[in-house]
Amino acid sequence: MSRGRLAAVWICACALLGGCAAPTTLPSAAPSTLPPSSGSPGPSAAESSSPFSIRHLGRTNGYSHPGWSPDGSAFSVVIETGGHGIDHVAVWQHGSADPVAEWPGYAYAWLDDETVAVYEGDYQVVIHRLDGREDVRVPGLRGGRLVGNGRDRVAYSDPPGRIGVPGAPVYVLANWKKGLAADDPDYWSEVGPFTRVGDPRAWSPDGSILALSRIIESADDTVRVASAVDGPWGQSDLAAGMPPEQLILLRVPDGTLLDVPDLDLEGGFAFSPDGSRLADVMRRADGVAVIDVGTAHVTTIPGTRSLGWTPDGDLMLSTGDSVELWHPDGPTTSTEFPIGRIVWGPTVDHVTLIPLDPAITSTVSITVRSGSASVTIPDVYPGEAAWSPDGTMCLVATGTNDAQKELAQLFLVRTE
Repeated sequence: MSRGRLAAVWICACALLGGCAAPTTLPSAAPSTLPPSSGSPGPSAAESSSPFSIRHLGRTNGYSHPGWSPDGSAFSVVIETGGHGIDHVAVWQHGSADPVAEWPGYAYAWLDDETVAVYEGDYQVVIHRLDGREDVRVPGLRGGRLVGNGRDRVAYSDPPGRIGVPGAPVYVLANWKKGLAADDPDYWSEVGPFTRVGDPRAWSPDGSILALSRIIESADDTVRVASAVDGPWGQSDLAAGMPPEQLILLRVPDGTLLDVPDLDLEGGFAFSPDGSRLADVMRRADGVAVIDVGTAHVTTIPGTRSLGWTPDGDLMLSTGDSVELWHPDGPTTSTEFPIGRIVWGPTVDHVTLIPLDPAITSTVSITVRSGSASVTIPDVYPGEAAWSPDGTMCLVATGTNDAQKELAQLFLVRTE
């Protein structure tokens, strides 16, 4: 896609948020229980000028981590209890939006179209199958953080109390032998432990490289105690509770460590769509570092924070009051895009705009756009969203406001 077309997408999206266009709006939904056998549909195509429809799936104390199975046949979310019990991972069929399964757990990752790895607490990772076959409990005290690539593998650390410490082992569970039957004991296999690496954070798009964050250590293998005289990190850093960390790139499954620059990053590692670059915010410098995965070359973009990559491979940057677009093969360009969370679908024609309320006290309108059509969910609190792989649906999980006693809500937006 040309930059001109991408710029047009940004300008159109901004106009929708600013009220220059007339997107479909969704009336306030009535309270419902979760999970329902069926939700209340939003406006139909006959009620609007767009092909969108919205289904309200429920309200609860909180939702997080919306996601989709690799083939888009099911969608999922963590249902939070707000401290009043154990959180659950819930899965729905996309066609009927009916519940399929629900398991206790705080984090999850899809391993294929029918299999989900869930961290259920007590250091236990459980592999659940949607077809009802026996669940598999991964042995050992493991499961501090689950990081999946969305298709066929998941990394997890052991144990949570030592996340980020170089000696804590990291395991990778993956479908290495795709030709086997799903009930074959070797269908799923584990590699590792990889030791002296760190805390898993992100996979490259092809699942071959795992990015980890590691606390920087001294030569005697103890976590470095920073002071005003023994290194670049002063006492103020310790007071802020920010031990220095660095990026580790691990090639899986052979365990090769790639060359990386010596940078202290925030750990929100984001790979470009082709996996050739990785971006993150520098914690003790004002700006973003873009790292070439193949050469370890670093490009710094001062005075900005990373908002993630577009499907076309451009990096979105926040300057504090505006959004800019960094092109790997050209200069940074300005946009009219508002500050907030920008969730892309499979192409730049699919985007969800979640404005940021600086005071975190007011409701916002979340806009879902596909092509030239859009729909708006008004009067909700900022949350998260996830697009189906084919771009025909978007799962929107809104936030909560304890002061206003406002519960989170879950919506399924269909774009055709």
